[in-house]
Amino acid sequence: MYLLYASANRDEDLFVDPDSIRLDRGMANHLALGFGPHACLGASPASLEGRLFFKRFFEKFSNIELADVPERLVSHLATGCSDITAICVLVTMAGVTPRA
Repeated sequence: MYLLYASANRDEDLFVDPDSIRLDRGMANHLALGFGPHACLGASPASLEGRLFFKRFFEKFSNIELADVPERLVSHLATGCSDITAICVLVTMAGVTPRA
């Protein structure tokens, strides 16, 4: 038996387009912090930290776009990107200012 972390959260029956990075996906039965008796003890603070980060991030930046195609991580243990370059538009008191 072999635990393949790279396949976690990529079940096409549960997730629409499981290979894309979508922050608007909402809550689903994902495996990020475990479940049941195997739930991560840090799940609550990690979830709170994530919510606070994205709330503050989108207060500061009005828009974010990919500047290039993300470079996928090649691994049997994990899935994701090794490099993502983005362009952000900073919100200022006078309006919005482009910022890379």
